[in-house]
Amino acid sequence: MISLIPILILEDNDIDQEIVLRAFKKVELKNPVFFATDGAEALSLLHGTKTIPAITPCIIMTDLNLPKLDGLGFIKEIREDNFLKQNIIFILSTSARHQDVKQGYDLNIAGYFLKDDIKEIALLLKNYLSLNQFINEN
Repeated sequence: MISLIPILILEDNDIDQEIVLRAFKKVELKNPVFFATDGAEALSLLHGTKTIPAITPCIIMTDLNLPKLDGLGFIKEIREDNFLKQNIIFILSTSARHQDVKQGYDLNIAGYFLKDDIKEIALLLKNYLSLNQFINEN
């Protein structure tokens, strides 16, 4: 059974957001999906407010090149936050630079994917969600 854990995607490009949503739909991934255009906005979503509940625990997929707080800076913030550090993070980027990949894994990401074939990544994520055991905060 697929866990309906929320998926938070950090992506500042509207077209890339739409491509991800279409890929999720094609593989019938029915998890709630949230978008943030930068790391600061994503942190707000993860922490929630008095009127909007936090969307954690969740799967996070982040681009690296984002305005305000970039992907690596965002991941550092997550890893230093006791409330958020158990979230599962994947990098989804166009950069194949060794330095970017290494920095991501140094921050304990679960995977580093290139945006070349989003449908395959969506299928992999669907399989991951069906096989993985998640911490239930309830």
